[in-house]
Amino acid sequence: MRVCLNGMNFELLAETGVTRSPMQEWSEQIRTDGNQQRKDRVFISSWSIDDWSGGLGVNEVKVGSTANLKRIWDAENVDTRFDQMVLSPEFNTCTIVPSNASIQHFLQYLTELYLVTGSGANMAYKFTAPFTIGSFSHVATHPNYGNVRAVKAIGNKIGMLYYNSGEGFEYARVNRLSGVPSRTLLTPTFSHAEMAVVGGTLLAMAYDQTSKNAHFYIASDDFAAFTAVATLPTTIGSYLAEIVDDGITAYAQLPEGVYDFDNTPNQVISTSRSQDKNNVQTMYGNKLYFKNKQSLLGYDGVDIANVGYDRNDGLPSDKMGEITAMASSWKFNFAAVHGPTYSHILSYDGAAWQYYARVPSPGLWVKKMLLSDAPDAIDRLWLIYGNYQFPGYFLNPMVNPLQAATYSHVPTGHVTFPAYGGDMPEESGAYFREKYNFSGMGGSNIITAQYGLNGAAAVTTLGVVATNEYTHLFGSPYGVEASKIMPKYILAGANSGTTPIFKQAVIEYLKDPDKRSIFDFTVDIDATSQFGRTSKEAVIGSLNYALDKKTMMPFWYGQMGTRHVKVLDMPSGEEVKIQTPLEQQREGLVQVRLVEVL
Repeated sequence: MRVCLNGMNFELLAETGVTRSPMQEWSEQIRTDGNQQRKDRVFISSWSIDDWSGGLGVNEVKVGSTANLKRIWDAENVDTRFDQMVLSPEFNTCTIVPSNASIQHFLQYLTELYLVTGSGANMAYKFTAPFTIGSFSHVATHPNYGNVRAVKAIGNKIGMLYYNSGEGFEYARVNRLSGVPSRTLLTPTFSHAEMAVVGGTLLAMAYDQTSKNAHFYIASDDFAAFTAVATLPTTIGSYLAEIVDDGITAYAQLPEGVYDFDNTPNQVISTSRSQDKNNVQTMYGNKLYFKNKQSLLGYDGVDIANVGYDRNDGLPSDKMGEITAMASSWKFNFAAVHGPTYSHILSYDGAAWQYYARVPSPGLWVKKMLLSDAPDAIDRLWLIYGNYQFPGYFLNPMVNPLQAATYSHVPTGHVTFPAYGGDMPEESGAYFREKYNFSGMGGSNIITAQYGLNGAAAVTTLGVVATNEYTHLFGSPYGVEASKIMPKYILAGANSGTTPIFKQAVIEYLKDPDKRSIFDFTVDIDATSQFGRTSKEAVIGSLNYALDKKTMMPFWYGQMGTRHVKVLDMPSGEEVKIQTPLEQQREGLVQVRLVEVL
């Protein structure tokens, strides 16, 4: 028998051939301790989807990264903040009685919550749970006091920046709702304004759209008058950022940067090279969080860090957008993201971004957010839109929905996890089955399992789950071949008082790389020399050359196609039969072992 290696033919030992054996690519247990610290079964691995604490922002699990196994790629109308995922809360749209299309401000006064008009007379509508905004009255007694730019409770007093149709723009202080105001006429006109009470001091910032200036004011000790402390040139977009404080320093934000707000405001953070005309900021965890473009930055008084949802892979294109409003508590920082179609409410816990809820209608953007438990000690996350007249709220935003006494869910939502390649995304394999551990299933509560292969969108339906435990087979029952898989789960329930509960899914797979072969044969030096009419030393030299060659070389025999191999081993038995000065050629047998590298 004859073989061809690196372009030269070699004769094999008589009555022998080539032994071809597959190279062992994996041991019986593919991963003894996987990234999830799970023991794998023999000849099969499993991906347990039971921890998403890392939050949104990863499209594909990175090789060897445990943290990426705890991430989500996409979610919509699914609350991912806790250990068990449920459908997002329903949005409660409130009825304004009588109807008014100009609600623009929140006013928490004493134990009540009021919503104040931004145009026309200065009307404060009282919120009465669960859905009514009514029992209206003037903030200050005068029908000419309208076009309210900002309003703030100061203990049992109220401060208001507004337009007096008889005189101009003013600041007014009243000692009670609908009280007689103490007024201060302000020289500039202003289109936007914000007020805050910091350490018992009332601060205000107003933007004059005509002169393109931002005016900083500090009120007198009795809150009856304002004193201007700074005027800064700037250009504002649709709104001003709220004035916030950490208990010591008050911060105001303009497109040029963030300023400490005192008698001599100074810039503490410059954003002049990346100016954002629509500013948003809040305090969370005693840090300042401020938006710039499509990112969010955190400032601890010394260092600035990117904490935005745009880190890693960001979000899917239908979620990417600008943060238009924020509201924070000790537990969560909520951010309204204006996406191309819907606005989405994301939640940040100091480490990860999670999905909370979606506004009910496309095209709406959130101008203001407020966390309030007035008037009945029940937490609500309030939204005022920039392009829709009816405000509303999400109920119980701070607690786990499964522990809330009162909760209503949207009818459907979905969550998509990153594409997963079993730590070998470059190698093809087979995905065999998916096991589920859910809760709250049955009746109208179902979860539809979908998937996408090799980077494709997760739109292929594997099946519908209507029980708490179930198993689906991929390819029923043979499996599907792919290098990576992206799972998606659609939660649905017709009864708003209940929700399907996603707890765990386990995908079982086998990464089985393409087989490579090892070739063993024995070359007869003498027979090769005779067949090729070449010296025996030339035959040995050709074999030594193949042994030392660093790159691969062609190899074939019979009708087998050409394989690209490298010499792995070449032990030989050599002898010199005639010891004369002119006849010293070696002969014998050479054992050759070749391996397919690729």
